[in-house]
Amino acid sequence: MEIEIELKKEHWIKFNKFVQKHRQKKLKGFKGGFFSNLVIWFILTFIFIVLFRTVHEWHWPTAIFVMTLFICIILIFFWNIYRLQISLMPSELGTFVGRHRFAFDEDGIHSEGEGYKAHHEWNVIKSVERNDGIIILFLDTAYGFLFPENQLESPTDFINMVNHRSA
Repeated sequence: MEIEIELKKEHWIKFNKFVQKHRQKKLKGFKGGFFSNLVIWFILTFIFIVLFRTVHEWHWPTAIFVMTLFICIILIFFWNIYRLQISLMPSELGTFVGRHRFAFDEDGIHSEGEGYKAHHEWNVIKSVERNDGIIILFLDTAYGFLFPENQLESPTDFINMVNHRSA
């Protein structure tokens, strides 16, 4: 089976969002969820206020200053995460964006694109995921082949073929 696809930055963005959500799910539980962190911070704040009130009077200007300082630190943190994601976006001149040719046979997956040729055996496929119009063949935790569903004749048959061969 041979497939030719064209990948764009929008496919990378979908892949990146999926990887971030997928990895975050592994952190779920008492330690990893947003709401558990929120509850922990409220409890710590309450304990701090109770202990602080027993020692000193509450000084609102100081509290507002400290709160503003922490809000600024959090905003800078999120701004830097956003900048990092933008800087890691694939280049139009790189190997991700553009046309790719894939051949699937008994030996594995043969891929070819602008400036590269590769061969991967079937046993390197860790999982097959389908999300937001793309099919991802994960070769590692955050590395995989992307196949836009709208560029495949039959996405379901494609997934079945890959699952059969990689099993």
